Amino acid sequence: MTRTRPTIQHEFMYLPQHRALRPSGTAADSVRRCGPTGSSRNPCAAQSKPLPPMSRVRQVVIWFHRAVSGFYAQCMLDLGGIDIEELATALADQTDFEHRWLINPRTGQVVFWTSDTGIDGQNPVEIDELDLTLIEPLPPYVWFQDMVDFAEGISDTRTGRRLGESLRGRGAFRRFKNLLYEHHPDLIRAWHALREVRAQRRAVDWLLKEGLIDDEAVQQFAAENPDPDLP
Repeated sequence: MTRTRPTIQHEFMYLPQHRALRPSGTAADSVRRCGPTGSSRNPCAAQSKPLPPMSRVRQVVIWFHRAVSGFYAQCMLDLGGIDIEELATALADQTDFEHRWLINPRTGQVVFWTSDTGIDGQNPVEIDELDLTLIEPLPPYVWFQDMVDFAEGISDTRTGRRLGESLRGRGAFRRFKNLLYEHHPDLIRAWHALREVRAQRRAVDWLLKEGLIDDEAVQQFAAENPDPDLP
């Protein structure tokens, strides 16, 4: 049986960079503290002596820090080359475990796997045989909070109260969606905008936790994709 990919509309949805280490007691430091060597006014002149070269252990440590920092920098993915919307869909997919989502940590490509069609839609393959990273869906309460914030954030307090009441008890996602689509279609676009931008920011945060992008990319994406204004 061939399964189609769900979309986000389906459901509710290093080490640090090395700083050059310098011994704290070099001859240059002596010059700065004591004045020019050999000066008759320099009380430290007789005590100023060249210090021994940097120890071999420290040189190895510095080399190691530089090598590891460079390695991680090369392993970072370019956020612009990743399908963030598809990754967001994968993180929101709460349907079942007959299909799974994975990402290639070397390229950032998101793939869809099923037990009977594999990842190419034709050839079955065990998921453990794939050299890919499994994308575990985020827990429902993460997406539930979006509905709470939307209900509390819209300017129509009466409608917001009704939406908030729909979230009580089991079946909250279904009731919220039905109430919104059947009775408040004018709010659908605003709801989609809020849900999608948050889903994409969570996808970027997930990439950071997996060590696939750096913190600078996350901060830039968040700054460029804030929550939209609600009606």
